[in-house]
Amino acid sequence: PDPTGAQYSLMTSAVRQVAEANGWALEDVLVWCDFCSVPQSHARLMDLAIDSLAHFASLAHALVIVAPTAVHSDTRHVCNVESYQNRLWCRAEQLCYALRNGKQNVWLVTQPEERPRLVDDAWLDTALAVFDGEATCCAMRHRIDGVERGY
Repeated sequence: PDPTGAQYSLMTSAVRQVAEANGWALEDVLVWCDFCSVPQSHARLMDLAIDSLAHFASLAHALVIVAPTAVHSDTRHVCNVESYQNRLWCRAEQLCYALRNGKQNVWLVTQPEERPRLVDDAWLDTALAVFDGEATCCAMRHRIDGVERGY
């Protein structure tokens, strides 16, 4: 969903900066990225990956939210920090991270020229209200392997 590479570029830059801020050697940093770490075209593997989201999010040492303003390549909707924070799945990932790690080391970056910044309590208060989030992905009724999926 990132045909221009803008999100990827911002993500790699943010990971480097968060590693530096934490004193981590970059070669020791492992990255789990929700979209590319969840198979998108095989229904059973997608189910298994989705079922493991809580586990991966809870094991992380940092949560880096990369939310630039961009047009979604499939839906043509504008995606940005507000749409990120409104998505149920994004809130669920933040909740799983926070349940194990608290509010430490949750970072946000929205523009290429800015450095990632730690989120504040108000951000997390909103994120932790998971079921107030929008499940737009579910409403899209994705088709994978010819099977309609609506989570």
